[in-house]
Amino acid sequence: MRTLCVGMLALILAPIAAWAVDVPVLYVVDLSQLKTDAVAGTELTFELHTDSTCTNAVHTEIVAVEDVDLIEQIELVKVKGSPKPSKVARLNHLLIGAPLEATPFLKVTGTGILPVGEECQAQRPPGPITPTTFYACVAAQTGLLYNQRIGTPPQCRQGDKVTSWNQTGPQGPQGPAGPKGDLGPQGPQGVQGPIGPQGPQGPQGPIGLTGATGPQGLQGPIGPAGPQGPQGLQGLAGPKGDPGPQGVAGPAGISGYQRIGAASSPVTLGPNGGGSIGVQCPVGKKVLGGGGLETFEIVTLVRSYPPTETSWTVEYRNLTNTTVDNTILQAFAICATVN
Repeated sequence: MRTLCVGMLALILAPIAAWAVDVPVLYVVDLSQLKTDAVAGTELTFELHTDSTCTNAVHTEIVAVEDVDLIEQIELVKVKGSPKPSKVARLNHLLIGAPLEATPFLKVTGTGILPVGEECQAQRPPGPITPTTFYACVAAQTGLLYNQRIGTPPQCRQGDKVTSWNQTGPQGPQGPAGPKGDLGPQGPQGVQGPIGPQGPQGPQGPIGLTGATGPQGLQGPIGPAGPQGPQGLQGLAGPKGDPGPQGVAGPAGISGYQRIGAASSPVTLGPNGGGSIGVQCPVGKKVLGGGGLETFEIVTLVRSYPPTETSWTVEYRNLTNTTVDNTILQAFAICATVN
């Protein structure tokens, strides 16, 4: 017996809010309980935790149910011969200013909130919002979801199946162009533009008839000085001048550039466990930079920094709920003699 899960967006109480930075969260609850008990004005408490049992809260936000960014109805399709599945809703909300460094877990409480599956539900790690796939186990007997995960399938109980949703579909075809809209009203009068440049001189007019000779005029005043004449030709080059004085010596530079690396023996990292490795510059040299290398996709480099001016440290963490064996921690430092 298998229960299929189809995601159907159903806007129940509130429009989609504009996603910003911070932490987007999802929480799956019983739809019938939510619609019956969570009337307008009901306050829901969103708590983010750093552990999967939701005992270490790092951020709390109280939101009225009508102010939740989006509430989706998840339609569970009944397969012939299986029990009728319950109606499920998913709360989508953006928590502002949550100080998280690893995969968060969410717990929502309040009137009308009956979690489907686990009460403490895993969330996407903080960072850029990108399309992802959500996974969960489907109980064979009841059709309820549990053990929700983001990005990787969970381990389910014997006889139960894994389902997924939110996978990106193919690009649809280009739609036809819409009809031409009506002509809008005339806009307001624009401001006066600047005066344009002077136009070119017009053509010479025809020569007029010779007039009669007039009487001798009075001596006129002295006219203004004429314009300056064109520049003369370049003169001959003068003799070579004496050399200038010796300049001031510049500051001492960097020398002895060297890259130092280090690697640990194989180590074991438990769930959410971490480890570190350091590199020391040779005597007389200072560290200019450094870094590390992630050798396992699920072991993440979380911090890289110089604890002293002659060394570099790199910290790693296992962000999964499983133990990672035989991982090697690596670090390197850029060292040089600095005067």
